[in-house]
Amino acid sequence: MGALYQGRCFTTDADAARYYWSAFPAAFVPTDPVSIVTVIYDGVNHHLVTTQNGITVSSIAVPSVQFAQCNPVELVADGSLLAFSIVGIWIAAFSFNMLRKVLGR
Repeated sequence: MGALYQGRCFTTDADAARYYWSAFPAAFVPTDPVSIVTVIYDGVNHHLVTTQNGITVSSIAVPSVQFAQCNPVELVADGSLLAFSIVGIWIAAFSFNMLRKVLGR
């Protein structure tokens, strides 16, 4: 089992959380002096860090994110079902076209 995020199966919740929090770019806050707000991973937790002139002003732990469980076997089964459905529709259309040609219509 693993963690499911945006249709992708991660090995652990921690891997999915790293992917989730890495999507947030640094933000520049126009204060005096200019503040830079980033999400930093310290090896254990993610923190929302605010820096001014290269000095850390604040660091707040971000909330934990809950992910749905993913089962790779179910994902393969879903993909196989979709593939067989598409092939079945193609075979039915091909057969209908051949039958129409044989009947002369």
